[in-house]
Amino acid sequence: MKTLVYALLFTIPVLFYGNECDCKSNFEWAKTTFENNDAGFEYAISLKGKSAYESHTEAIAKKASTTSDIRRCEKLVREWLTFFRKGHKGFYAIHTDKNTNETVQHPSVEPIEIQELKDYLSSKKDLGYEGIWTSSPYTIAVKQINGVYQGFVLEVSGGSWKPNQVKFYINPDDSGVYYMGDYSENPFLKATLFEDNLLEMNGIYFTRVFPQSEVNPSVERYLKLNNAWTPLVEPINQETYLFKIPSFDLGHKKAIDSLVSTHFDKITSTKNLIIDLRGNTGGAGKSFTELLPILYTNPVKTIYWEHWSTPLNNQRWKNWLKNPDLSEEGKRFLTNVSKKLDNNLGEFVYIYENNGTEVYEQETIHKYPENIAILIDQYNASTTEQFLLAAKQSKKVKLYGKTTFGALDISEMNQVESPDGNFKLEYCLTKSLRIPDFPIDGIGIQPDYFLDESVLPYNWIDYALQNMKM
Repeated sequence: MKTLVYALLFTIPVLFYGNECDCKSNFEWAKTTFENNDAGFEYAISLKGKSAYESHTEAIAKKASTTSDIRRCEKLVREWLTFFRKGHKGFYAIHTDKNTNETVQHPSVEPIEIQELKDYLSSKKDLGYEGIWTSSPYTIAVKQINGVYQGFVLEVSGGSWKPNQVKFYINPDDSGVYYMGDYSENPFLKATLFEDNLLEMNGIYFTRVFPQSEVNPSVERYLKLNNAWTPLVEPINQETYLFKIPSFDLGHKKAIDSLVSTHFDKITSTKNLIIDLRGNTGGAGKSFTELLPILYTNPVKTIYWEHWSTPLNNQRWKNWLKNPDLSEEGKRFLTNVSKKLDNNLGEFVYIYENNGTEVYEQETIHKYPENIAILIDQYNASTTEQFLLAAKQSKKVKLYGKTTFGALDISEMNQVESPDGNFKLEYCLTKSLRIPDFPIDGIGIQPDYFLDESVLPYNWIDYALQNMKM
């Protein structure tokens, strides 16, 4: 049998785009822009202290002054941003035409005959991670070399990836790195193998297709839900409906609303409902409004947010006023908000007329569903957490899973381009009126039923079903 010979030593690869930048100037621009315009800057300083901030900034500034590599600069500014909060901030190199025309240098393996690979795998008694795995759009072969498992592309549909390139590796201690669609690194602490045919790395899942083994029905259902890019509704049994919502992105609102409308009578005449939000990182609040009537048992209060007024932040409202399709009502609202913000520069401004809170009420309380289980995990953030704060006020709702990400208090992101055109900085415009008394950032929302490692991810639905019977 021909031995697999790897083209490169097993090291973390570097992407070469051939671009340089003045990192010192770009860092100073990002620092000044964030300090002056981010709604959470002063809040972070109040929590961690000015001296800690100055020490952190000085260390990053020193590194920035000695580099001109655009990717290194990107990482340095991102490192600086970690001081403020876990989410709702960003710093990205802009991929210009020059970038995309450069050849990406990435580890690859020599081409291999598929049948030789299958013969090798068939001869193994203990496969570990080895095998042929799929997760659209990739088919990946995993082979162990010197104790390290390397997963390389056999087939791929679309994108920039090519056959034989290394898609991920797994070290002897189960840690490793998965390379995303743009070749950026996604390190993970632990790869997990479930039922010999399901491989998970930091929330990314692959199914083993060779050698094949019998698939647990719960695993099949889990894979279907995990790979769902759009919302879906289906009955699990005669007493339970399942609603999977992979995202509250505004682009999914129409589909969510349509599913609620289509299945409303069935859901409200069935005893149990499971809403699977695992992996849902947020979106827009408008996307979950049609779900509230199903959950409702009593008035639901939402606490609003205030806007940090600066010339840069306020320009966004002026830009919206230029929309030729804007209604007269919309023009009046935006004009009034713009004036109020401009008249209060350097202050937090409340732009609504509801005294900081809104209460959702309805006359009808549906008998069914009696029990509503919402599955949550560490990836839930932003709008998803806002939905959970509303859902938890229903007497029917219980949360199952893991503590959420914790990125909601400082929100409504804005994006600006650096003067040299190499980078984009993302920061936030609003601060929740809940803080400092009821913070979510860096803390998250805890489940009512914590599902530890003994409850495997594909068994969460079965766990909730069993619990709702009690």
